[in-house]
Amino acid sequence: MRELMNNVKAALIGKALRRELALATVGALALAGVPAHAAGDFTIDTAQIVATITSGVTTVSAIGIAVLSLVVVIKLFKWVQRVL
Repeated sequence: MRELMNNVKAALIGKALRRELALATVGALALAGVPAHAAGDFTIDTAQIVATITSGVTTVSAIGIAVLSLVVVIKLFKWVQRVL
């Protein structure tokens, strides 16, 4: 029984080591390929994203001011109600 357990343990350790070696190999190959891709002329055009965000700022600001005004009016109403 002890020999069987030792064989199973050795097999599991061997399998784990093979998996770690495979992952290390894949990682090394992936890192070796990074500079080749990074050397190209690749830029992201952000003009459309900036235009979309800029056009939404007015709407978001208007909603924010409306909500803030509503909160202030409610606080003032409660304050006046408490005073009276």
